[in-house]
Amino acid sequence: MSAFSASLATAGRPSPTKVSVPSSLTLSRPFATSFSLFWPQTSIALKASRLRVLENREVLTETSSSSAATVAVRNEESLDCTVFEVRARNRIGLLQVITRVFSVLGLKIDRAVVEFEGELFVKKFYVTDLRGRKIEDDENLERIQMALMDAVEGGGHGAVAPRVGDGGRGVAFRKAGLGIDSRDRKGKAERMFGLMDGFLKNDPVSLQKDILDHVEFTVARSRFNFDDFEAYQALSHSVRDRLIERWHDTHIYFKKKDPKRVYFLSLEFLMGRSLSNSVINLGIQDQYADALSQLGFEFEVLAEQEGDAALGNGGLARLAACQMDSLATLDYPAWGYGLRYQYGLFRQIIMDGFQHEQPDYWLNFGNPWEIERVHVSYPVKFYGTVEEKVSNGKKFKVWIPGEAVEAVAYDNPIPGYGTRNTINLRLWAAKPSNQCDIESYNTGDYINSIVNRQKAETISNVLYPDDRSYQGKELRLKQQYFFVSASCQDIIRRFKDLNDNFELFPEKVVTLLWNGCSSDK
Repeated sequence: MSAFSASLATAGRPSPTKVSVPSSLTLSRPFATSFSLFWPQTSIALKASRLRVLENREVLTETSSSSAATVAVRNEESLDCTVFEVRARNRIGLLQVITRVFSVLGLKIDRAVVEFEGELFVKKFYVTDLRGRKIEDDENLERIQMALMDAVEGGGHGAVAPRVGDGGRGVAFRKAGLGIDSRDRKGKAERMFGLMDGFLKNDPVSLQKDILDHVEFTVARSRFNFDDFEAYQALSHSVRDRLIERWHDTHIYFKKKDPKRVYFLSLEFLMGRSLSNSVINLGIQDQYADALSQLGFEFEVLAEQEGDAALGNGGLARLAACQMDSLATLDYPAWGYGLRYQYGLFRQIIMDGFQHEQPDYWLNFGNPWEIERVHVSYPVKFYGTVEEKVSNGKKFKVWIPGEAVEAVAYDNPIPGYGTRNTINLRLWAAKPSNQCDIESYNTGDYINSIVNRQKAETISNVLYPDDRSYQGKELRLKQQYFFVSASCQDIIRRFKDLNDNFELFPEKVVTLLWNGCSSDK
């Protein structure tokens, strides 16, 4: 955390290095050589040449090094939990990699004990299934061991991706180049990028075809019978396709260059209507207007179908949105972070000369501009107790959280004007942890499962909840903590994707916190 605090101090230093994004002539899918294909491993037997399972159920690499990683099952050590003991060389992110494996496999960590033996990290995880029972099946234990071993060996950089297999049983792996030689892999990559080379066309005929395809396949309406709102939805998805092209290329380019990135955190953004802003910044408003007129629609009429995203209130929120537009236009390697409010602040109506507030159901008909990233989520924990533990004769304190929610990412491409640079605004939505829902349903406590879900989602329901009551103050504090925790976890994860040395953190990350008070900017 000290490293992150150090990066906050850099906000007063000179701005991050501005990296110019290449023009369309040089940015047309330029990074094919960095693409790697992954092929599924269909049998754990394929790893037999590298791993062996010993009689005491301890998995070892076939290396003579004294610091070889091991994973062992100690089922006899606890009456109510299965104990997995992981011994490996300590490194940044190892603990997160291990706990992620348990989460993916649908297992619950009841408690853990950490020890260090020289450079070795030794941690015992007391694990149960989601019903709180020990894992006793030998086949399942072996699969879990293999998944843990593969994750520990993989270095935590995504080379190994464990996932629950078909039917919710077992675990499958994705390993680069498995079962295919380099020539075949190169040929497949060349064919793939041959198909993807070049961008979507912007002539009226191509735009019309894209719009009608989205009418039929995205909106699921007949292309011979659709109204203005359905035409707006299809038009928005067509524009979003072109944003995503530039968005992907921008992220690939900055990942390759690895510049210092600026992260802009704000609890509110008043982005305005995305359709008009996007086609103007992409420079294709006239082409879309021409294409729509030939289909019998007017661009201005369809643009009025879009409602304002209820993500902010007033001038400060609009200024935060302008900051994002400017960062994109000036080609800065920037990311924005905010909350995806379900209702925003409120919708104002005037009755008998007085203001009345009503919920703003801006998401009732969906938001075609956002991309839900269900695979990008982080646990955020609240409440709990601090317990005293003893290890190797030394006492230490352990926080046992009392409540956990998941922060799920929703991405929104932000295009720059007169440039191909398209940056990202990542909004967090609070969702219940799967563990809570499954446990409640499995025990027949259906009412409690609904309460848990509502309690979690309340965190990101409303912008600036009323804090005149104690409950309101608590909710606002949880909302702010949830926002910062999820954003920090994402920033650190992105840094670790490209860097192993945490001392470089202040040189690669700068943050700007938009706190909603103009005097403190």
